[in-house]
Amino acid sequence: IDGDSDNDDIYDSVDNCINTENTDQLDSDNDGIGDVCDDNIEVNAPYLMGFDDSNIDSFWQTRVSGNGAQGNVVINTCCDIDNNGNTANISSSTSSVYTKFISPRLNNLSTNSAISFWIREIGSTPRNVKVGFAKDQTGYNYSILASFNPNTSMTLYTVNMTNYLPSMGNNFIIIVNGKSVLIDDFSYTNESLSVQSPSLVGFNVYPNPVEDCLTIKTEEAITQIKIYSVLGKEVLHFTQKLNHISLRNIDKGVYFIKIDTSKGSVTKQFIKK
Repeated sequence: IDGDSDNDDIYDSVDNCINTENTDQLDSDNDGIGDVCDDNIEVNAPYLMGFDDSNIDSFWQTRVSGNGAQGNVVINTCCDIDNNGNTANISSSTSSVYTKFISPRLNNLSTNSAISFWIREIGSTPRNVKVGFAKDQTGYNYSILASFNPNTSMTLYTVNMTNYLPSMGNNFIIIVNGKSVLIDDFSYTNESLSVQSPSLVGFNVYPNPVEDCLTIKTEEAITQIKIYSVLGKEVLHFTQKLNHISLRNIDKGVYFIKIDTSKGSVTKQFIKK
């Protein structure tokens, strides 16, 4: 006789989280483990997190260690690079407190992967921010790839992946101690062209949020357009120049659009209402 250990009216033989009630059976990364008991959500490239919602995305985890453990990651309304959303504020009260901000698992990482994000320091504290990779989202077992002191204005930081090894893990980690920083528009891609080219002339995507039709404005020649879910799954693909894209056939949610042009490529996040 098939059981129902968590009493959610779903038999254990088909329940993707046997010991925790989850009637919706939500499995965002399609790994067979329900989100409520999945301790390491997976995403595919290209992946963009803009931190534009009013709360930190549940795919990202915060871990704090050290004396007093006074550290946190919260949403901040300051300094969004696109001037249409928010940023993530990573803070640590003293040099003995380490605040770790950890991404979901980034599938198919290699030394050819491109990872970048915008960052600025709040105040002026001569302590470096460390970045690297963790084996999971507990933040206990990690390797540092780089250490740097951010500017006091938003600056694009690109991770040097030359020394990356698969044994380091697949969860990107940012570590702050004794200072506070803002980050925005985290991007992960395995393509040769950067998805961050804010210098493209006259580029804009609107409205955002959008209901049916997304408009693209650029003075450059468009060669390709792709729309991805927040997990990196391609949902639309166009190889011709379009200035207006119908979104009537995709579900409500968060997406990002990657536009290739003759002068480079750019990725923007948008919300389908």
